[in-house]
Amino acid sequence: FFLMIRRPPRSTPLYSSAASDVYKRQVLSFLKFNDVLELRLISREFKDLIIPKCIHKISISKNAEEIKASQWKEEHCPIEFYRRLPHIFTFDLANISVCPQIIALMKEVFLANSSIRFQNYIGITFPHIGIIKDFCEIISSQKYCSTLNMSAIINIDEIIVQLKVLSTTRKEFFEGIKATNLSSNKIVNKDNVQDLLHLFPKTKELNLTGLGLAEDVVEIIGDISKSTTHLIMSLNGITPDLCKGLTFAFPKKLQKLDLSENWIGIGGLWNMKKWFEESGPQLRFLNLENNKIFKDEHDAASLAEVLIFIPNLEEFNIGMNSMEDSDLKKILPSILGMKKLRSLTLRCNMLTSVAAAEICDIIKHLRQLEILNLMQNRLADDGGALIFKGLAENPTLRLLNLSGNRIAGPCMDELIKFLVGPYNGSNLFLVFVGNMMKPKHKEMVMKQINEIREKKSKFSFNIQYSTHY
Repeated sequence: FFLMIRRPPRSTPLYSSAASDVYKRQVLSFLKFNDVLELRLISREFKDLIIPKCIHKISISKNAEEIKASQWKEEHCPIEFYRRLPHIFTFDLANISVCPQIIALMKEVFLANSSIRFQNYIGITFPHIGIIKDFCEIISSQKYCSTLNMSAIINIDEIIVQLKVLSTTRKEFFEGIKATNLSSNKIVNKDNVQDLLHLFPKTKELNLTGLGLAEDVVEIIGDISKSTTHLIMSLNGITPDLCKGLTFAFPKKLQKLDLSENWIGIGGLWNMKKWFEESGPQLRFLNLENNKIFKDEHDAASLAEVLIFIPNLEEFNIGMNSMEDSDLKKILPSILGMKKLRSLTLRCNMLTSVAAAEICDIIKHLRQLEILNLMQNRLADDGGALIFKGLAENPTLRLLNLSGNRIAGPCMDELIKFLVGPYNGSNLFLVFVGNMMKPKHKEMVMKQINEIREKKSKFSFNIQYSTHY
């Protein structure tokens, strides 16, 4: 449940009980306030109320720079309010300006309850650098924080400098961080990236998306914690030559590797073959989307040789790589060897109905597959009909995305036959946006589906026409 409580209009008495009346009638898990002053106003309504354990987070959605000092003192927030918050409570400060009022709020919260955690700082800004020191001192005082989300922060270099100063006296905080998100930051001094990574020696999940590391990537990755298991490196300008160095720089225990939106190509993957051979069996998630992998007829065969080293993948994304029908046919044996695969993304490639037979083999033989994303390919009605026939072979499939293909509608007869038959898939969701079906045909299909739904008590099939999944 989500409830946003807005500050009463100025014509409304300050001690209006409307908000508290709504609160008392609902079971909440999340409270969102427009600014700090609103939080202080509303909190007085909770004076005699025990905060239920179901509430796990408070969010402040914008800054409070316009609040005058006189208002701040007048609208005092009872310290008991924070003391009654559950141990798992977190404060979300994303996309706000860290003004003096925010610093004062953070100090109040810690004074009342040191177990409360501030951990989401996405897009925060600072009106002046002097506040950064106070901000870093507060966040590094946290004892129970395991996640540090510092994405898209304008003053990130100054924050890193301040955190380095505090690292010797706040070891409990720095060693407690297990997940760090530094994505979309414009870090001027690349040495600061290395310094920051050294501050969190026990980080297991690291997001470096969009840092533009390029030629610095090998040196920086070589400095990350050897215990890192999840690594996201999208949008870093990684080339095939840089992949040679990454072979020796990558941690050996990686379970998740996201290399999407780079320039790796098949040459880069081939240069990393030794790492895949040694560490590939531990990988559970691999994202290679938009890496210009299939450029000539031999690339698919080379990719197949790499994929045999990662048989335990649970999620695999190879979308936006100009894959053609012949490419899928060549890598099919390697994909079928991934017996634990739950999610496969082939979106935005060049697959036509010729590849429908291979797609059916994937549906039939990968019995753990729950998500198959085929959006924005070139599948026509004959390919769609073959895929719908194959659905009966896999009762675990939950999501089939065929959006943006060239299916006009006749193949939907095969879908209806499948649904009328001994349907075992309990929650199949078909996404069918942006195809070529006429409105009348859509209405007819929906009418047939509704008739089936009335006859089958446990029938929960859904089809989506209007928006992309």
